[in-house]
Formats: sequence, C-alpha cells, structure tokens
Amino acid sequence: MNYQETLSFLYQSLPMFQRIGAAAYHKDLLRTIQMCDLLSNPQNRFPSIHVGGTNGKGSVVHFLGSVLQEHGLRVGYYTSPHYVDFRERIKINGKYIEEDYVVEFVENYKEQFIKLNLSFFEMTVGMAFSYFSDQRVDIALIEVGMGGRLDSTNIIHPQMSVITNISFDHMAFLGNTLPEIAKEKAGIIKRRIPVIIGEKNQETQSVFLDRAQSKQSKLFFSEDCFQTQFLSQDLSSEGKSYYKVTRDNEIYFEKLALDSLGPFQSKNLTTALCALEQLNLGSNSFSLDKHLIEKGLSNIKANTGFMGRWHIVNDNPLIICESAHNIAGFEMLKKYFFDVQTRKIHFVFGTVADKDLTTILPLLPTNAKYYLSELSIPRTMNISNLASSFSGVQLDIQEFDSVYDSFQSAYANARSNNDIILVGGSIFTVADFLTFYNK
Repeated sequence: MNYQETLSFLYQSLPMFQRIGAAAYHKDLLRTIQMCDLLSNPQNRFPSIHVGGTNGKGSVVHFLGSVLQEHGLRVGYYTSPHYVDFRERIKINGKYIEEDYVVEFVENYKEQFIKLNLSFFEMTVGMAFSYFSDQRVDIALIEVGMGGRLDSTNIIHPQMSVITNISFDHMAFLGNTLPEIAKEKAGIIKRRIPVIIGEKNQETQSVFLDRAQSKQSKLFFSEDCFQTQFLSQDLSSEGKSYYKVTRDNEIYFEKLALDSLGPFQSKNLTTALCALEQLNLGSNSFSLDKHLIEKGLSNIKANTGFMGRWHIVNDNPLIICESAHNIAGFEMLKKYFFDVQTRKIHFVFGTVADKDLTTILPLLPTNAKYYLSELSIPRTMNISNLASSFSGVQLDIQEFDSVYDSFQSAYANARSNNDIILVGGSIFTVADFLTFYNK
C-alpha cells in the first residue's frame, strides 16, 4: 500500500470514535495490552509525561514540549484528534511522523491488528509508542484521548501525571457528575508518581487527594504553586498574550510573552509551570533554566506546530479558529471574548450528533450571526437537527451543507465591515475549515 491507501485502511477498517462515536469505544485495556505485547512493549523504552483532563490537554502538552525542546531535548508528542493531517497525532520536536513509517508499521501489523479487533485510536497509540521507541526520544508527552482510567494511553508508567481540569463532557462514558468524571480522569495517577492538578475544585478535590494517597503519590495543585495574571494580548496572526507570573508572592515573570492567544490559557500556563517545577525538583531532574522556560513559552507555535486553539489564520478580516466544544470551553469564551467584543462576530458553527447544546446555546453572543453547517464526518449533527437546536434561542442563523459554504458566506459579509469570523463549535468544524483554507 502507498500512504493514501494506508490511511484509507486505517479509517475504514478500524473503528474510529471521532467518526462513528460510541461503537469505536472499548471499555477495557485488554486489546491495548495485547497490542503492546505484540510490539514488544515499546512504551517501556522511553520516559513520558501523561496529560489528561477535560480541557487544555493539548495546550499543556505543547507548552511543556516547547520548553523541553529549548533545553535541547528530543521530545515526542502524541495528541488527538488531528485537524488536517493524520500525522499531526505523532510528532518529534514539531516534525510529523514520516509517511514511510506509517505505511511500514501498518503493513507489518495490519493482519494482527484486525485479529485483535483494535480501534483506530488503539492502533495509533501503538504506532506512537513504537515510533518514540525507535527514534529514541528523550521524553514523550502523551495526551489522554478520553477519560483516563480506561484510555489506551494508560498503560505507560510516566515520570509525572497531569490532570488539567474537570468539566462535563463525554458523560455517556465518564459519568453524569463532576466527581464521577474526576474518578475516571484520576485513573491515570500511578503509584509513587507525582501528579499535577491544574484546577482546584471543591467538588472534585477529594477524589484526587484520595487517589493520590492510595497510590502514595505526591499531589500538587498548580494554583498553590504559581499564580498568573492576564495582562493583554495582540489579536493578530503573529500576536502573543502577556502574563504576570508570581511564585510565593514574588514575581517570577514580570511580563511573560506566551505564544498562544486566549486569556483562558492562564490556567494551562499555571499547570505547565507547576509541572516544569516538579520536573526540576524530582528525582530525575531536568535542570531546567528559567530563561529557557521563558523562551520556550514564547515560541510554542514555531517549536511544536501547535494549532486549533485561538488559532488566528488571517488578520483582515480577523479569522479565529477555536476548538472549544463543551460548556467549560464556551464559558471561557463568554467571559473573555463574547462579553467584551465590540465588533460583530460571524460564527461558522458545526457540531457532532451526540452533543447536547442546551447548556452551550445560552452562552453564545446575541450580537453575532451564525452560519450553521454540517461536518464532513459521519458523526455530524445534520443541518435540520442543528437548526432545530437553535430554534429555541433568539439568534440570527443561516443553514449550509458544508463548512466551506458557511465560511464563504461569512467571509463575504465580514470582510467589508472590520468584523470577526469565528470558526468553531467542534474540533471537527475547525478541521474542515483548515483542510480547505490551507490549500
């Protein structure tokens, strides 16, 4: 098979949660364990950091990776889902896995993978672990796909576990209350491995404390370690956001230039700084330099290829891609963008069929125009259902068959009025947009 034929096999032969939903979800780690045994357990041959949570996982992974790269380390990244190129999921120092490696890996193991009844996600986990082992990375940053306890990535024995936050998402799999969801996320806490919790929450705090105590693991709440104050941001494709950072009531960074826009990154920044500090103090010290920490946080996109979160692709008109897709993400957008925005927003909006929009719709700005769209994946919410969901709120909507058509209309209406185009509602809305916009 060539590369395109290999991708077709992966998408069509192995069930993929992002495309078909619950049918691709395996509620145990048996297949992953069998797969890694087949691959001679590559996950045991490189150091790793495991990053879970509801929101901010990808941001924290790339914040940490950029800093570690500035220290001269060879850093592996496993993240999901991808936006445009399958190979975004598996990178070393921002460079995608080679097409030849993908083809050869699948050719070598596809028959065994089919016999094991692997999901698409399980297979990509195995590919990432094998690649990082073969390439002898100094450390790999492994992002949880969904949940934690039963996620395929949860067979690693990391140097550190990080849990960014807990919010309502994937309740059909993880539970209907925050403590239930937290319990699933806390499943990545390993015996005597330090854990960083990115957000202190009264409802979930005891879940993490109890799990850490039972595992004899040191636990750190990031806000007890560092405090960040959002100062300003440059809303442009080359812009940065600026933060004042304190540690023990002393200034750590007077004005840190973060190469990732969106004031909601404050909590992710705090989480990453706490994790970096514990790496520095741990038994396997990385001897991190404060100047290189600052440099790494100022060059995240250049170092890692990070995209999709507050991703500005054009300045006039201003086009922003934002992957927020649950209530916590939209609450942040409301607080820091919707409620302070004076320019009209043209919102290209699509989502998946199993998404409950009832808690999200009240958070959307009323002074925006909405271009509702179906997505290119089978799991899309069809346009009639999407429009019906919006019928109960007083918002200005139009209906389209594709993200491309939605954007073309939004662009025509926005470009002459100094308006803003926001592409979002789902990671897959952003993915559809970037697929045609980058051509």
